[in-house]
Amino acid sequence: MKLVVVESPAKAKTIEKYLGPGYRVLASYGHVRDLPPKDGSVDPDAGFAMTWETYADKARQLKAIADEAKGAESLILATDPDREGEAISWHVQEVLAKKKALPAHVERVTFNAITKSAVLEAMANPRGLDEDLIDAYRARRALDYLVGFTLSPVLWRKLPGAKSAGRVQSVALRLIVDREREIELFRAQEYWSVTAILEADGTEFSARLVRYNGDKIDRLTIGDEGTALAAKKAVEEGLFSIVSVETKPLSRNPPPPFTTSTLQQEAARKLGFSASQTMRVAQSLYEDGSITYMRTDGVQMAGEAISAARRAVADRYDAGYVPDKPRHYETKAKNAQEAHEAIRPTDFSRDRVGSGDHGRLYELIWKRALASQMASARLERTTAELAEGTGRHGLRATGQVVLFPGFLALYEEGRDDEQDEDSRRLPRLREGDAPAKKSVQAEQHFTQPPPRYSEASLVKRMEELGIGRPSTYAATLQTLKDRDYVRLEKTRFIPEESGRLLTAFLERFFERYVSFDFTAHLEDELDDISGGRAAWQEVLEGFWRDFKPKTAEVMEQKPSEITAALDEFLAPYLFPDKGDGADPRLCPACGEGRLGLRGGKFGAFVACSNYPDCKFTRRFGQVGEGSEDSGPQVLGQDPGTGQDVSLRSGRFGPYFQLGEGKEAKRASLPKDVPAADADLEVALRFLSLPRPVGDHPESGKPIAASIGRYGPYLAHDGKYAKLASTAEVFEIGMNAAVAKLADAAAGGGRGRGSREPLKMLGAHPRTELEIRLMEGRFGPYVTDGITNATLPKSLAPEQLTLEEAAQLIDERAARGPAPKKGRGRKPPAKKKGSK
Repeated sequence: MKLVVVESPAKAKTIEKYLGPGYRVLASYGHVRDLPPKDGSVDPDAGFAMTWETYADKARQLKAIADEAKGAESLILATDPDREGEAISWHVQEVLAKKKALPAHVERVTFNAITKSAVLEAMANPRGLDEDLIDAYRARRALDYLVGFTLSPVLWRKLPGAKSAGRVQSVALRLIVDREREIELFRAQEYWSVTAILEADGTEFSARLVRYNGDKIDRLTIGDEGTALAAKKAVEEGLFSIVSVETKPLSRNPPPPFTTSTLQQEAARKLGFSASQTMRVAQSLYEDGSITYMRTDGVQMAGEAISAARRAVADRYDAGYVPDKPRHYETKAKNAQEAHEAIRPTDFSRDRVGSGDHGRLYELIWKRALASQMASARLERTTAELAEGTGRHGLRATGQVVLFPGFLALYEEGRDDEQDEDSRRLPRLREGDAPAKKSVQAEQHFTQPPPRYSEASLVKRMEELGIGRPSTYAATLQTLKDRDYVRLEKTRFIPEESGRLLTAFLERFFERYVSFDFTAHLEDELDDISGGRAAWQEVLEGFWRDFKPKTAEVMEQKPSEITAALDEFLAPYLFPDKGDGADPRLCPACGEGRLGLRGGKFGAFVACSNYPDCKFTRRFGQVGEGSEDSGPQVLGQDPGTGQDVSLRSGRFGPYFQLGEGKEAKRASLPKDVPAADADLEVALRFLSLPRPVGDHPESGKPIAASIGRYGPYLAHDGKYAKLASTAEVFEIGMNAAVAKLADAAAGGGRGRGSREPLKMLGAHPRTELEIRLMEGRFGPYVTDGITNATLPKSLAPEQLTLEEAAQLIDERAARGPAPKKGRGRKPPAKKKGSK
């Protein structure tokens, strides 16, 4: 019997069916061991020796593999065809060797698609483990460990509220923050456009003003309404005729099949998928044999796939849509060993597979791969110049005509930020013609700042800069979201205050390690390791030689020194000069003290130097007009008491206050309610909470809706149920409230079932089980659905990170099940003769 080890049970089931009798296929369920999350797992002083620890939840599966291996004639390692797959195979081999269960004959096979022909061909051509790829894996793992476990303690001690930093994620975060800075510094410029609506041969078309009073008109030339109206009048009064018509043929070639990064980009644009969602669905499509391997930076397809695609095009369209010669694309990947075939369907005759997300992503992959082997589109671009009698004013009309659609009949690549592209259809225009003038429009415009990054455009930018690698992008972006360093609004990344402060800290004290050039160069060195061109210990030594002393230097500084340096570094952002001659640091409350950055238990904030006499504070991220300058903003008076209702800014964000002094009532403004909507009516609604919903029909006890530390909730007789939104607090009725409370109660004592979590932390880095933060009978705890771990009192729930939660769960799982408590007395002795 031959033992085959793969990653997933779905893959194991399919492959065992292909191989038949004589083979036993088992799954490792991903990685089986990792560096334990504690100091000393990587020892730089011992040649970067690593201590590996087997995952507690993989013990049973490893035992099953070891039991089968002891009786197997050979071991075939058939994990994924990339660096991580090579590493999993290496780990399995190492574990079996330690258990003295490793067969004498060990082979490594890889296949790019889980089809019978691909699997059988791979089995017929085994090889040994690729030591260069294993070295590259060890170098990356050690590097990320050293950065995390060396830099994170610096953050915890010197930057209150910071959670952690990573080698690639910190640079990705800097990209998002830099773009936000560009947007903040941007000053909009007014400009006007003048457009005439003309008609020829019964077809309307538009022509824009390009020459006025003999001068060329660019986009920003007309900058005020007066000039625009004068230009509009000149166009209205002029008699324009066509003085030239220029036609140019154009050809558009199809894009290559998908790589990992282009798939993530296009799925984000067209399907609205996150990078992690795209990879999860693609993994499933790969495992059921529908597509080839989805982690690749190669753009070429195998010869038989190209032939199959061309046949599918010929079957679907006429012969004109099949190019004379097959199309071949060249990969831009720097590392040939990690560049595989592009992502494509395993069977081009299937244009649909499944439904829902799986069906939509498959269709996208199928269309892109098929279009890559279709004929080019042929277009014609027409530019018509019009002038009035004096020649002082000119109009221009442009349009594009598709003469032959080619690949566009099936697929057109999306764009992150659509550009103004003149693809309008023009009527037949001839020199000397005088099209009829229907109307003239003068429109006001303002220049726009650069757009915030979407997942697609951020992945594209990271790839352009050489930051990270396509297979890591999904995890990197998910980590930024999980740690609340960024948030997504309308599919665009916006840095949170914590993310902005972290970036400032790293730029100020670790500038080299968040620079794009350094990060890209380090990626090149890691690629050199996997290509056999560099030794992994030497690369790590070069990094560690400078990084370790730098972290020690920063660790020696006092927190007050760190804060003072950040105050100076962030001054242009925190205290912008408004150009009115006033001191931007002057305290708006006391008018004497100076504002400065301060560090607190829950992060950074701005406070007055006259504390404690002046208690003015504002959030770190509350900058610009309408923030702190006016101090408390009185919204009106409470009709019941006549007291002032005001909107104020505190260390934890904006809040409403009714009255003054110790007796004042306060209510926070939730994040999902825009500050612009915070009027008197809104303030009174929040200050009135908790809102009585009514008496429970069964218990007769009151149900109340309110907003607490973890968001909106229902309360009844000491039990709680989470609400989905702030709006629901004010809208939920009795029937819905009773149902939600019943659902929460049905969730059971430790948060399983339908009970609402306080927060979704993300997938466990090792098991990929979703980790949730729950409120339990004895306090908050985390669970992955299998293991529950109570939060220690020293760990604030609102600051809990995914890594910390995963570590708590791993430590709890390693201790095994809790012993059952006895009842304090022995059971009664059995009587004689009893059974």
